[in-house]
Order: sequence, then structure tokens, then C-alpha cells
Amino acid sequence: MDYPIFLTGLQGWKCVVVGGGEVAQRKVNGLLAVGAHPTVVAPEATAEIIAKAADDRLTWLPRPVCREDLRDAMLVFAATDDEDVNRDVAAWAKEAGSLVNVADQQEACDFTLPAMLRRGKLTIAVSSGGASPALAAIIRDRLALLFPEELADKIEQLAAARFALQRSVTSPVERHREARELGNSWARRFLPALFKPRHPEQE
Repeated sequence: MDYPIFLTGLQGWKCVVVGGGEVAQRKVNGLLAVGAHPTVVAPEATAEIIAKAADDRLTWLPRPVCREDLRDAMLVFAATDDEDVNRDVAAWAKEAGSLVNVADQQEACDFTLPAMLRRGKLTIAVSSGGASPALAAIIRDRLALLFPEELADKIEQLAAARFALQRSVTSPVERHREARELGNSWARRFLPALFKPRHPEQE
């Protein structure tokens, strides 16, 4: 069974992506989206990866990967089209104590990437545990219909209200109760579809 977890503070972590193709590019974009500065190791890379390296958004090492590249890495992504290289990267990452994700090899992964939906600070992640990434993506896309993009600004407002509540209410029990009421009233106002009756007879 998977143990779901959200990682924060990737800005200070060493994240290595081995590979320079479309799959590697998706891994890179996911890391960049949360503020990481990934290192890409690949003899060749997509135009997008090269352009982002030129803008200093990532570090590109234009050569084959070696064991030393993974030293002190927290996250490693093996995303080449060569299974032997991916297998070596996975072994080196485990030796280095890094968490590794191997493209299309669920059994070799320490972690997998769910299908994600982002609305500002709200992140919804859907995983099938490797059974069917396509199913996870379909569910994610259906959820997107319930969570419109304009929610991002509303969530910022909710965060500000919660912060004000935390500063004004000293009792932990009361603060927790009021925070729950705040979240519930906000959801009912901006996400009414979540509270619709399941069956017509319940209306």
C-alpha cells in the first residue's frame, strides 16, 4: 500500500532527473512548479529543458550519468528510454540513500507521482497505486469540473481568514472548532456541487 505524503521545502533539496526527453521534461516541470532547482543529466535534451537551463531555472549536465551525480540527492528520477541506464540509476540512488522514481517501472520506485490538480494552494492528488495511471488521470480531470480555476483566489482569502482566526482565538479546542466551521461554510459557498444530494429522492 502507498503511504501518501506531500513534500515541502524542495527549494533546498537536490533533485536529479536523469534523461532529457519528453518524460524527463514532465518530471522537470513538476519540480519547477514547486520551486525546486533540478539537475538534469543527459547527453541530449529537449529544447524546453535547454531553454530553462539557459534561464538558470535548472542545471543541465550534457553527458551520461555517473554514480557521483546522485551524491546528496534527496529525489532522483530515472527517466531515460534505456532500461539498463534506469536500472543503474535506481541502484545508485538506493546506495546513496536517495528516493528514486523510475519511469514505467512501478516495482523499482520508492515513490510514484499521482495525477495532480492544482488550484492555488489547493492540491488534489489521485493515485491508483500503479494499477492504472490512466484511471487516475480520468478521475483528476473529472474533479477539475468541480474545482474551477477561480478557486485559487478564494483559497487565498480562506487562508487569510484562518490566519486571523488563529491569532484571535487562544483556546486550541475553540480554534479547531471555528476553523472547521470556517472551512465548512467556505466549501458550501464556493463548492456547492460537493453538497448536492446523491439521489433525486433525497432532495
